[in-house]
Amino acid sequence: MAIKLLDEQIEAGLSEGYLLNMFVRQFRILLSIKQALEFGLSQRQIASQLKLHPFVLQKGITQASHFTLPVLKNILSRLAEIDYEVKSGRSDYLTGLNLLIARL
Repeated sequence: MAIKLLDEQIEAGLSEGYLLNMFVRQFRILLSIKQALEFGLSQRQIASQLKLHPFVLQKGITQASHFTLPVLKNILSRLAEIDYEVKSGRSDYLTGLNLLIARL
């Protein structure tokens, strides 16, 4: 389903680079939330520290619960690798994102 949604976003005219940046943004938020929760911060403290709207925080907490810290760090590392591979001419965004999604 995620690959289908990615394809729909491409068809809607969003650039592949923009979509990669949105993936990075989302997984950074999830990593920050996960780390804050593991430090024992309350939702109010997390929202304040990360400057997140309570709705975004609540959705993020739900999403972050599906990942461990090492997995989130690995995903962010892979996103950085995708960006590097594209910029060095070894791959393209869409292939990298599709492979990442398939591995999740």
